[in-house]
Amino acid sequence: MRKVIAILLFSIISTGVLSAQNLETVIVPKGLSQIKIVHSNYTTSFNASYKVPNYVSWSISSDELGGAVSRNGYSFTEDPDLKGAAVSPMDYSRSGYDRGHMCPAADNKLNDDYMRESFYMTNICPQNHTLNEKTWANLENACRSWARLSTVYVVSGPYFEGKPKKYLGNNKVAVPDGFWKVILRQVKGQWHAIGFKMPNTDVDDIYDHYVVSVDEVEKLTGFDFFSALDDKIEKEIEASTDLKSWSYNGKH
Repeated sequence: MRKVIAILLFSIISTGVLSAQNLETVIVPKGLSQIKIVHSNYTTSFNASYKVPNYVSWSISSDELGGAVSRNGYSFTEDPDLKGAAVSPMDYSRSGYDRGHMCPAADNKLNDDYMRESFYMTNICPQNHTLNEKTWANLENACRSWARLSTVYVVSGPYFEGKPKKYLGNNKVAVPDGFWKVILRQVKGQWHAIGFKMPNTDVDDIYDHYVVSVDEVEKLTGFDFFSALDDKIEKEIEASTDLKSWSYNGKH
């Protein structure tokens, strides 16, 4: 379905309609190493030089939260759609780093295709274990909670401070210095956006401590997020670091 939507993207943009595919579109700098692959429930921009995604984009709706597919029985695997830039689950073996999902398996429980594709290595980065199991996971859970109220549009990826300092495996997978995530939603006609930036180290498990504006993530990455929105709205919400507007049941 997502591939069909991608084919229709030009006509959607030309009519000014805000579709999920439109809102998930990321504008990247010219010259960026990029192999773009559209899967059933997410799009990945894979960096052939670093062997990790530049970004992964997807949306979460309340309907998708009702999926019952378990991650048990699925294994990390090479992406069959990736051409000319090999990366293998074995590259991470005994490295001390987790195979960290950018688009989490728990966001892909609606059907078998979603779940299987979430384990493709084009959706994976070397991630500190504590970060992956605690703070990053807590933020992923928050995104799903926010999606119960309205659809959320998410883009996530790694960042590097200069050239990579460490590589893993035979395919030389670059270890990121940290990770970012930007999130968009509309509630009662009002758009809200928020960003997060976390180092790839042992960190405390309170994701609130890592809030940044979407503008800051754009400055960090050189990417342009949520450009389909009206320019005035985009400028206003991308400057915000107010997590209060994202609360649910009195909590973040």
